[in-house]
Amino acid sequence: MATVNLVRTTTSIIQSSKRYDNLNNRVSELEDEKSRLIKEVSYQKSAEYVEQEARNKLNMVREGEEVYVAPAAKVLGAVSYSRDAQRSASAGNPALWLELFF
Repeated sequence: MATVNLVRTTTSIIQSSKRYDNLNNRVSELEDEKSRLIKEVSYQKSAEYVEQEARNKLNMVREGEEVYVAPAAKVLGAVSYSRDAQRSASAGNPALWLELFF
């Protein structure tokens, strides 16, 4: 009877120790994530971030800056009208679909 109790107690202690180690690892991971999030929030509150987002998402520019936009050569198979009209006369619709995707 004493041996059974000793084995149960030892098993319980080992399981508790493993649980404790797992929880310590999880706490460490959460603390690392917390520090990363604090840095991210700090950066997002900075003027640098606000300016970057205004430029990228709202297409804003600083006073005195000039913006140059280059036309896209080919966007998803888009071609000039005259070239498209010539091609549709000479090639069928399946050929145009093949050119669009390949």
